[in-house]
Amino acid sequence: MGYKHRVLNGFYWLLITALFVDVIILLHHMAHRNFPGNRYAPLGPVRCKFGLCKRETSKGETLMRLKAQKTLPFDVESFFRREKWDKKLAKRNFVLRKLNKIFRSPPNGTELPYIGISKERHQKSEKENDSDDCTVVRSLPEGSLKLRALYSTYGSGSTWFRYLVELSTGICTGSHYRDNDDYMAGFFGEAVDPVDRKCILIKTTGPNVTRAFERGTFEEAIILVRNPYEAILSSFYKTKYDKDGFINDSVFKTEEWTSFVTDECTRWFFGAMNTCKTIRPSLTIFYEDLVNSTKHQLLRVLNFLEVQPREKRIQCTFNRADRIFKKYTRKGNLTFDPYTKDMKERINARIKSLRRQLAIGNCGDVPEYEVNIPTES
Repeated sequence: MGYKHRVLNGFYWLLITALFVDVIILLHHMAHRNFPGNRYAPLGPVRCKFGLCKRETSKGETLMRLKAQKTLPFDVESFFRREKWDKKLAKRNFVLRKLNKIFRSPPNGTELPYIGISKERHQKSEKENDSDDCTVVRSLPEGSLKLRALYSTYGSGSTWFRYLVELSTGICTGSHYRDNDDYMAGFFGEAVDPVDRKCILIKTTGPNVTRAFERGTFEEAIILVRNPYEAILSSFYKTKYDKDGFINDSVFKTEEWTSFVTDECTRWFFGAMNTCKTIRPSLTIFYEDLVNSTKHQLLRVLNFLEVQPREKRIQCTFNRADRIFKKYTRKGNLTFDPYTKDMKERINARIKSLRRQLAIGNCGDVPEYEVNIPTES
């Protein structure tokens, strides 16, 4: 046998060996439900080549999976940025996932910053079971309440809204992602399993609220809507502010800001529209109305939640209504308009579309959020 034939024969045997190893490794991963194309694989699909196997979760594969699941047609780059943020939250708050009961008093050595009273007074009110003291907030026995969603986009004032609801009803509110900052601020419903029906409202910011949980479907919803120009800016501050509460104005000149406006504007529209269409009955509260006529809007909420308002407790709530809890404080004012003409045209179009969709679904009338766009001379 000549030299060329021996080399070629050796190459064939090497290729066959590599393919055989690929098959063995692939069968091993199939046994562990990690074979290629398996969207339920806990560690992602496996790709093998010449005896080397690795897991891949490319953007293209994820996009195909989203289309197969008929997920909302959001911009794929927006999806991956939000997915990265959600993973960051999950990693930071993993301790709360193991908690299954409400804590009626704050962690040792702390007070209740979102209420503004001392720990001793709070515990005294609980011991005396004072139902008119709005600082007494509890969870109810499992299965006592309907599974109600509080939907809003980031920067829409949902934390303050939850604060008012808890004080006026005496029942805790929770969220599907269990925020550690909210828990440490006094929202102890963050430690409650949302589907246990112990909390009067469950906060969600996901675009498809009907898939927020694996074990439960929302029966009712409150939609909190804020002027998108303010909500988008507030949300951007949340991700970009520094330790002193300031933000560099130069970030508004970047492509990141442009993409952020596009993504959040889309989320603002689709989230409210889909909640209105998929969850009935629903109640829409506009943030500006809540600020300007707090009592009237809060009474609407209590009526929707089927809670009989107590005059003393309501008065106690309004005495503390100005204690707006802000996780991200904005310091200083912008010296320029961060929204370009194209951004304003896009946001104005979304506002008009949401106004039309909510009117069709009988979910309220969207205020005149549109801004004037100067015409070029």
